[in-house]
Amino acid sequence: MIKNANDIYKLIKSPLYTVHPCSSYHFYEVHSTRTPSDWMRIEFYDTHMDIYKYKNRGSEYYETISTTNKRGNTIAKRFKKTLFAKRAVARMKAVSEKQR
Repeated sequence: MIKNANDIYKLIKSPLYTVHPCSSYHFYEVHSTRTPSDWMRIEFYDTHMDIYKYKNRGSEYYETISTTNKRGNTIAKRFKKTLFAKRAVARMKAVSEKQR
């Protein structure tokens, strides 16, 4: 059960979730490797970030985190850093698969 943004962060860091290589840096889609209907969408804006968690075609969790304060800004930076790294891995994997 998801209770807060820290639970979402733990899921994103786990190897069971992969980031899809999207062209926009304003949002990230994170999908489960085991269950296709289990995925997340994280959107970044100037003053806040939105976290959506979906399971079985329904919304399981939603949170808006204000990034105008120190705590929210720290959370957003932590998410961005991890998501950027996972997106880079996904892009490298996609390129290597195309070269085969």
